[in-house]
Amino acid sequence: MPSPTPSTHTTGEHATADLFEAADTSRLVSIVVRSMDRPSLGRALASVAAQTWPSIEVLVVSAKGPGHHPVGEKCGPHDMRMVGGSAPLARSAAANAGIAAANGEWICFLDDDDWLAPTHIEILARQFLQSPGAVAAYSGVSCVEQDAASGEMREVMRYNEQFDAARLLCENYLPIHSVLFSRAAATRTAGFDEALSIFEDWDFWIQLSRTGSFVHVDSISATYLLGSGDSGLYGNTALQEEFARRILDKWLPAISPVEWAQIWALCRRGLRAQDAAAQLQQAREDALAAVSRALQAEADAAMAKQNAEAQRKQAEIWKQDAAAAREATDRMFVMATEAERLREEAALSLMRQGDALQVVTREYHEAVALLQAEQYTVMRPLARNIKRFARTVWRRLPSPVQAAVRKVLGRPAAVGTPAPPAIVPGNGDAHDWAHLLAGGKPGAFTVILFPVIDWHFRIQRPQHLARELGKQGHRVLYLSTTFAAGSTPSDTRLIESPAENVHLIQLAIDGPAPNIYEDSLTPAQALQLAEALTWLQQAAGLGQLVSLVNLPFWRPVATRLPANIVAYDCMDFHAGFSTNTGTMLGEEEALLRDCDLLITTSGRLAELMQAQAPGKPHALVRNGTQVEHFATPPAELKLQPDGRPVIGYFGAISEWFDMGLVVDIARARPDWRFILVGSTFGCDVSQARPMPNIEFIGEVPYAELPGWVHAFDVCLIPFIINELTSCTNPVKVYEYLSAGKQVVATRMPELVAIADQVRLADDAPGFVQQIEQALQADSDTTARIEAAAARRTWASNHSWEARGALLSQAIAASFPKVSVIVLCYNNLELTRACLHSVEHNSLWPNLELVVVDNASSDGSPAWLTQFAATRPWVKLILSAKNTGFAAGNNLGLAAATGELLIMLNNDTEVSPGWIQGLRRHFDREPKLGMVGPVTDNIGNEAKIAVGYSDPAGMAAWAMSRTVRHAGEQIHSRVLAFFCVALRRTVYEEVGGLDEAFGLGFFEDDDYCNRARQAGWQLAIAEDVFVHHHLSASFDKLKSSTRQELFEKNKAIYERKWGPWVPHVYREAGTSE
Repeated sequence: MPSPTPSTHTTGEHATADLFEAADTSRLVSIVVRSMDRPSLGRALASVAAQTWPSIEVLVVSAKGPGHHPVGEKCGPHDMRMVGGSAPLARSAAANAGIAAANGEWICFLDDDDWLAPTHIEILARQFLQSPGAVAAYSGVSCVEQDAASGEMREVMRYNEQFDAARLLCENYLPIHSVLFSRAAATRTAGFDEALSIFEDWDFWIQLSRTGSFVHVDSISATYLLGSGDSGLYGNTALQEEFARRILDKWLPAISPVEWAQIWALCRRGLRAQDAAAQLQQAREDALAAVSRALQAEADAAMAKQNAEAQRKQAEIWKQDAAAAREATDRMFVMATEAERLREEAALSLMRQGDALQVVTREYHEAVALLQAEQYTVMRPLARNIKRFARTVWRRLPSPVQAAVRKVLGRPAAVGTPAPPAIVPGNGDAHDWAHLLAGGKPGAFTVILFPVIDWHFRIQRPQHLARELGKQGHRVLYLSTTFAAGSTPSDTRLIESPAENVHLIQLAIDGPAPNIYEDSLTPAQALQLAEALTWLQQAAGLGQLVSLVNLPFWRPVATRLPANIVAYDCMDFHAGFSTNTGTMLGEEEALLRDCDLLITTSGRLAELMQAQAPGKPHALVRNGTQVEHFATPPAELKLQPDGRPVIGYFGAISEWFDMGLVVDIARARPDWRFILVGSTFGCDVSQARPMPNIEFIGEVPYAELPGWVHAFDVCLIPFIINELTSCTNPVKVYEYLSAGKQVVATRMPELVAIADQVRLADDAPGFVQQIEQALQADSDTTARIEAAAARRTWASNHSWEARGALLSQAIAASFPKVSVIVLCYNNLELTRACLHSVEHNSLWPNLELVVVDNASSDGSPAWLTQFAATRPWVKLILSAKNTGFAAGNNLGLAAATGELLIMLNNDTEVSPGWIQGLRRHFDREPKLGMVGPVTDNIGNEAKIAVGYSDPAGMAAWAMSRTVRHAGEQIHSRVLAFFCVALRRTVYEEVGGLDEAFGLGFFEDDDYCNRARQAGWQLAIAEDVFVHHHLSASFDKLKSSTRQELFEKNKAIYERKWGPWVPHVYREAGTSE
């Protein structure tokens, strides 16, 4: 057939910028995500949620088929829906399903392990608008691979070539997500060839290129993760060759003479380039060999001429170098001595000033404390960078010079990890802990706060929320960001109790301790820390735990603890920090999957995080303010007025701070005084330092901030606008407004939302104008006082107290109602033990206990009536006759109102945290319909060997097992109904137990078959243990009666399901 000659061109760097001029942004783009439901899907969807093109629909094509996790209806601001799911789809079939379901004018594909830059769709869509007749626009792609050890991404190569139709017939250089193509043009092709299991996109691009032109945008705007799949860079070479041959066979008959000429020219250029490269390489090798020979000859000659005098001279030079180094050291010592003398003179002078000495001494100690705190967030990274630089220089020095320097200077001391003094110095027994951590109100939970900063660092969100939770009556264990040395749980240290119900705890690690900001925990370290907290949970009687995680580093510990809800308090967009590693981002991805509650601080951050964790319970808890701390001016301000307006800022001054903007404002108004309070680590201040009207104060204690803010006339928030700051809810805006101050800031989304309280500007002239207007408004004293009062009133509605209450409500709401149905027939003593364990070990505040008595004759009804009368969370059903196991449980199931239903025999005793242990498995697997625990006594694979002989030791042993097997499960064909949890939806779909089985036997196998027939999966939770006495009721029947009942019910079962398959035990030693 005739070959078209499509026009092609490339949009260069300057033209790319022009693409962002005003254009019609209402054109709908369909982003089709082919998904195998891999964990990386969250990252892919997050990149889609961040797209700047406003008109996007997202179609997630379930290539996995049944069992794909739900994705929700929104991907950031964009509508999202699932396509397919009834059956697995091959790559081509999934692509065709996406095209068929798309509504957009243009379509872009994205596989679930790749991702897009925020402007990817926008630059391609705008290029389309400027290129009439084009059928596709594409950009460059960065190809990366992930380091298996560190998790960091490393670029391997790039695809960013001008379009060449002849080359496309020879190889595919267009990764599938680099191209935005016309849906109308796609319908004129045959679609993706479903006979191709790989290279289907290559074939499709060839088809599409023969309908019109492809336009190249010279910009890297997407990322392709290289993997080991069949079509990848490291894939199956033989398979790739086979399918490449299939594509060539398909298209060879269609190649026109013009295209043959283009391909021949391409091959000739390639062959000539290869020959030229080979000749050049040979010439270089010959030249290097000649140089090597010449150098060797010169070296031999030099060695021959070298004599003792030359060696002596060289040694003299080294000696002189060492003397110079020693002299430099002596000068430094003299300078230090002189500095110490001057310091002593200054101190003597200050002593004569009386009270001023106390002020200086206090500030000195506060500075020392601050520096000690900074050593982990600032000093250690700085020391690490210096060390890396020094190593590079050091390796270039001759060995004798290295030896001389070592002799003179010795080796530098490392940055230490001093352990703070402790109330419990690491050898406290259970009595110590139960006494020292006593407190809290009944019904409250214990919060373990896994922090991002130490308590005595900067007073920020973690400390404020900890205080508020403590005031509400919850116990808060605020962990240290550093670790003591130790190998046992009793090495845990209580540092102090700085606020009501708040306790600072330092855990111990055996061996080198990790840095929480740059390292990750080894499995052994995570297990040691989790075991220490579980030991403390038992020793101090901490009850229900809530792990409030500030930093993903802590995930492997928090997710192992029994009786524990994991809440991820996501305060920032971690991917926006230049210092964050792939390891930290990988831990965050896992934490988003494993947490029970997601908390975010801003609307934009909520969009991005929920896109990575669709369906996850979420609460938006913004930052707040300690109103009373800032509202009243202190008796003495930190800044004496000099007649100039004071424009101030306090807080961290780092990579997100627009120092260039502040410099431009200060140059425009040299008559204003700019006061910047805070650490400048991570910010280039070289332009600002020489400015006469810009003053850097440095870090100051939280207690002194009111003295600064009340000295400001106008407060600034001059942040760069990027994804990091767009996700930020700046705490300082609430603190500024608590002081009644006017605020001028850049247009961060969280500040745009409260534009009635702050002034917003985009550049230096805008800031100057807004500051001038603020100063003018405050020139009227009456108006200034009234406006300040109004701002303080507004801020009072955003107090940390209110935020703490909101957080508590969100945590309470994360406990769905769980109904436990206990069926009793006689055996009162076992019933008492069972209900006692449920009451004290469930540790679940939203519990409903439904007790059904099947006409017991041993006094059970009277005792149960008394038990239920004092417990409003207990429902009691007294049956007039023994209706049997199935019918009795059906009575309880019908009366239960929980989202999760658990049937529990009365001859069991549950272990601490058993409900949350069972429930968490449902959260992680949407198709999991029923879950049972492991036990010491049962007739199938749920039976394990136990490590206790006395029931009194069961709880401690079970909790230890939970930590060691956290999250583990085995799928099973049947579950024993001594204890089984099921979703309400399973009960509503499958119905109750079959009452044809009468007193009992086989009703559990029957129900499991019915559930599996409905499409649900069954599992045994390896991290939940329930003690079982086994067949307490049936043991009272005569053996002949039991056998008759067994055979009768077996016949009923086999009429429904065919031959019964006996249960089996697990292999010895498996998960025990």
